[in-house]
Amino acid sequence: MNTAFIVLIVMALPPQAEDAAAFAKQVLDADAMGWTKAQVHLRLTLTDAKKKRKTRALQISGATIDSRAHTLVRFSEPAELAGTAMLMREEVGGSTTQLLYQPTYDKIRPIGASSKNERFMGTDFSYADFEKRNASDGFYRFLPDVTCGKAQCRVLELRAKKGLVSDRFGRLEFHIHPKAKVPLRTLFFAKDGKTKIKTLTVNRLRKQQGRYVVFAATMKDLLRGSKTRIEVLSIDFEHRFGAVDFSESALRGQ
Repeated sequence: MNTAFIVLIVMALPPQAEDAAAFAKQVLDADAMGWTKAQVHLRLTLTDAKKKRKTRALQISGATIDSRAHTLVRFSEPAELAGTAMLMREEVGGSTTQLLYQPTYDKIRPIGASSKNERFMGTDFSYADFEKRNASDGFYRFLPDVTCGKAQCRVLELRAKKGLVSDRFGRLEFHIHPKAKVPLRTLFFAKDGKTKIKTLTVNRLRKQQGRYVVFAATMKDLLRGSKTRIEVLSIDFEHRFGAVDFSESALRGQ
């Protein structure tokens, strides 16, 4: 999935790691969430530790412009969040600029690096989860295959060496469907590399416009006891965007 969750390395690696890198690139290119190359309408259901639920509705627009990823996220529900938007723009050199617009204050503010691992608008996703990963953030390798329902998933382990992933996590595991090239489970481990603190599980996967798309997934925060379920209401991979769709005026909804 753009995922926000596989990091590639573009450097000389041992043969086994090269195989893992090639496989990981296929997964990244598949973009099963559609957050980087589509227009997606989503419903989020947030459930806290006391089983209290809240819902959110939002649209994500993503495109690659001048070889750089651009993403705009805008909330439409509930009423108190309507118009709230976040713009992510990959800069020359690979860093990512994130800007948050809150219509109540009519202000745009940058999201600093120290805040990117915070919860995104009260969900169990972080701001960093929406970013395209830098290719030099870590090392990865194959682990033994595991069973994912009826599928036998290939497992990639990521150990970050720098950046936002390493600020919070010691390692990540991706359990990837070998045909669909989609991580059906993503496990996030603490700095000790052993304590599992978050999981992302695909609940519904199907083909749309000739490609595999995640239509439902759940992120669980095992420390907080909360979870956020994503459901895709519609997705369009043919929608075309230009730079103007990712400007600060577009962020304001103008």
